[in-house]
Amino acid sequence: MNIYLFRKYWSKHKGRLFSLILSIVLLTASAVFSVLNERTELRRGIHEGYELNGNYDLVIHDPS
Repeated sequence: MNIYLFRKYWSKHKGRLFSLILSIVLLTASAVFSVLNERTELRRGIHEGYELNGNYDLVIHDPS
């Protein structure tokens, strides 16, 4: 009985479920992209500090 109801629901709402899954995937991908982009910008700033100070061993990082 449960399998029949599931198949009936699936056949009627297949497009809605696909749309929901697609929107979840797109939102997750955009969040991951944003985080990676922010990390890249922070890393670029650190490397600019390295280039300004010259010696990589003597650079003091300010964590704030």
